Amino acid sequence: MLILCALAVTVIAQKRLSIDEFLAEPIPEFARKLTGQALVDYVNKRQPYFKAKYSPNAEAFATSRLMDMKYTVTPKMEDVQNVDLDVELPESFDARQHWPECTSIRYIRDQSACGSCWAVSSAGAMSDRVCVQSNSTMKVHISDTDLLSCCGSTCGYG
Repeated sequence: MLILCALAVTVIAQKRLSIDEFLAEPIPEFARKLTGQALVDYVNKRQPYFKAKYSPNAEAFATSRLMDMKYTVTPKMEDVQNVDLDVELPESFDARQHWPECTSIRYIRDQSACGSCWAVSSAGAMSDRVCVQSNSTMKVHISDTDLLSCCGSTCGYG
């Protein structure tokens, strides 16, 4: 009984760290290298603010969205020729006013939370260019969903 009382007094006497104090504590080097369930166990043991839970699906999803290291190499820069054009630029330019018949230019697509900016912007640009280049005789809505239909997880879900 005496041991239980001593344990209770010890627990009550311990000062609970504020979030700022907790965040100010350095993270040990070994903890920086933890992953998966070991990281979750470490986090849950070290702090009382929330309960972490391991999810292999979330880890696979996050990993699939990371860019491969081979794409981080800086490409060789080519020399750019400086061409002086004797062109007067307008004070402002609004494509919606210049091509009012091309309604696709006014259309704002909804990407939502999908990582598909490349498909949404490309489909929008293609729709606009078809209309402009055809002098408004071809008005199409190129589908970003069609571009994404064969993508799946192999390109980061978008």
